[in-house]
Formats: sequence, structure tokens, C-alpha cells
Amino acid sequence: MLGPMRDSILNLELALFLRGQGYDVVWTQWPDQGPQVPHFWALCRMLGLRVVHTVHNVFPHERSAGDTDRYRRVYRASHALIVHSEAALATLTQEFPETGVKAIVAPIGTYTAYPRCPDAREPVRKRLGVGSDTPLALFFGGIRPYKNLDAVFEALRAQPESRTVVVVAGAESGYPDADPADKLARTRRLVRDMGIEHRVKLLEGPFDTAATSELFEACDSVLLPYVESYGSGLLLLAMTFEKLIIATTVGGMGEYLARYPAAILLEDTGPSSINVALARAATAPRGTTPSWTGGAAADFSWPRIVADLWPVLIRKLEFAE
Repeated sequence: MLGPMRDSILNLELALFLRGQGYDVVWTQWPDQGPQVPHFWALCRMLGLRVVHTVHNVFPHERSAGDTDRYRRVYRASHALIVHSEAALATLTQEFPETGVKAIVAPIGTYTAYPRCPDAREPVRKRLGVGSDTPLALFFGGIRPYKNLDAVFEALRAQPESRTVVVVAGAESGYPDADPADKLARTRRLVRDMGIEHRVKLLEGPFDTAATSELFEACDSVLLPYVESYGSGLLLLAMTFEKLIIATTVGGMGEYLARYPAAILLEDTGPSSINVALARAATAPRGTTPSWTGGAAADFSWPRIVADLWPVLIRKLEFAE
């Protein structure tokens, strides 16, 4: 009983503090959308604050009971909603038609926080025990059901003669059989049971910026065979490092990759489609992809994104009821 009550009091204290400090706008991302009453977004609105919410995901990737009502409360209380693709906008307005007048499409940008370090390619491969001419594909970050790693492993098992090695670097979540004591327990078990230990390298995350940069420099391609997406930061990270990207077109993936010169789009999310893509990737030049500096790359820079978003957002907030 004290837990929800305490959270509600903290919500009220934060909203009052922001109002007292003279802020005009509260902008939220990745919030804990719990059942607390009074609701933080509604409180801010009642206090006269304009509320902006970035809809990274229209719904959580791992759904639970009550999600629709919880997310509707946030969207209803917000004066403006930022989505990262036209596909995400379509899903948002289909599920919550009242959000159409609030929504603005603004892409995710490429990264400046991760330093380029091309000299790391060979040392990292040496630590992994992977030769300089071995096709190396990276599956990075949160290992979750919607990212479809199981299909990648099925693809590897179906093509035992392939030379491609996959690095799985990250930590599991969202699986009912996950082991909290081992961040890659389920993945290790799958690799062992499928007999693909010689084709997979496992690295437990998380990773700092330097280690992340080194991994991306060492790989030839990045695997994003997702079964759903509303906008992927990993997609933009792969684009930042100019890597060959193997991805489905779900969500906004196709919108981003339509202007990127080094992408293999999967026909579907199944192992056979992934196998075809891995075979194509294995014949691509090692270590580099066609440059896309300038032009389309500039459209995914944060200064350009903010310059395009800002006047639209200001108008939304000025005329919001």
C-alpha cells in the first residue's frame, strides 16, 4: 500500500517542483508508466505545463495486461507526441485515433558519442578468435524475443558449410526461461543444443562507448531481423559505423534504409530469408561499406532533425488545448 502511495506523492512533488521552477514544458522519454494516481502527465497538464512525450514504442515489446489503458493515459495527457517513423505514426493513430492531431514524425539520428577506431578491427577479431577474412556479423544490445535471435541460430544450423560467424553481444530480457544470474544463459543453451558453438561468439554486456565502438569496427555486418519495431537506435548506430545492415522492413526500418547504401532487406523474419542475406553479406567487401557522408547522412544528423522538428513542435504547443 505504501509503495503506490509514495510514488503518487513523488509524482505530485516533481510536478509542483517543475512548475515552481518556472518550466513551461515537460518532455518525457522511456517513463515508468505505472498505476500511480495522481498520474504524473495529468498533474503536469493540470498545473499549466505543456507536456511532450516521445513515443519510442507505441506499446511495450513485451506486452502485459493493462498496457492499453496505461499508455492511453500518457498519450491523452500529452500536448504533443513524437514518433520516429511513418509506420509508428500509423500504428499510434490506429490504436489511439485521438492522437493524430498531436503526433509529429521525427527520426532518430546518427551518433556522435561513439568514437571511430578502425585500428581496433584486427585486435578485436584476434581476441574473438576470428580470422581477418572471416565474415563477421554482429547481434548487439538487448537480447529480447522481438529481436528474433532464435531465427538467426536456426539459419546458422541450416547452413553448416557457411563460414560466417555471429557475435552475440548483450544481455537477455523478456524471456520466461531467462536466468537472472547469467545474462546470456538462454542464448548459451540454444547455441549448445543446436551444435553451433563454432559459429557463435558470446560476449556478455553491457558495454561502454569504447567497447561498443570496437565491436562495431570489427564486424562486417549488423543483424536486425526484428519481428517488430517502432524505431531502432541500433539501426542508427550501425548506420553511424557505415556497416552492412541485414534487417526486416517492419516498423520504420525500411524508411531509414531506403536512403542508406549498404542494406540487405529480409523478405520475412524466417531462417531461410536470414540465410540468403548472410550469404550475400559474406561476399561483400570486408570492413567497409559505401560511404554515405553528406546527402542522406546529413538528414540523420541531430542538428538537421532538431531544425526540422522545432518549429512544428512549437506550433503544436502554442495551439494545444
